[in-house]
Amino acid sequence: MRIFRNGYDITTIGVDLSKVETFNQLRALEFSQPIVFTVGCFDLFHAGHVHLLREAHYLGARLIVGLDTDESVKKLKGDSRPFYSFAERLDILLACKFVDYVIEGSTDEWPDVMQALKPTTFVKGAEYRNSPCKLGELAQNVKYIEMCGELHTTRIIDVVRTTNGHYGPRRCKVSKNDD
Repeated sequence: MRIFRNGYDITTIGVDLSKVETFNQLRALEFSQPIVFTVGCFDLFHAGHVHLLREAHYLGARLIVGLDTDESVKKLKGDSRPFYSFAERLDILLACKFVDYVIEGSTDEWPDVMQALKPTTFVKGAEYRNSPCKLGELAQNVKYIEMCGELHTTRIIDVVRTTNGHYGPRRCKVSKNDD
């Protein structure tokens, strides 16, 4: 497992993630203020992802994104995924001004990460509101962010497959907090 910030793998500068206390070291760096944590595949990055990250960003002082490894995405979404490699998805997330840190991991590892980071708020998309959320139990608060129209990766894939790529423009509510 690795931690990234501003395009750099900070595990290469002395942060050893083989121990849980590593997260305590990371937490001590600048997380005395509220931490927001979310996890996901972030494959085929789209406006819905930006919307979720923007809204999550405004819920605390730091937004940390848990990014699923390629193997984890394949396990969650099937053999045809991910479309983009971990490195490509990481580059996209690190370019997003709302994201402070990205942690590489998998579904099995997120509970340990949550217990170590002790985030104030755990964020998921509202489409997961009625699904069991074990990670949410590890945060002080759980916030479900409403979807941005009908934008989600699986729907985009389905529409592109059935319309020969003629998806058309969609509208998304812009956050009141948008710069």
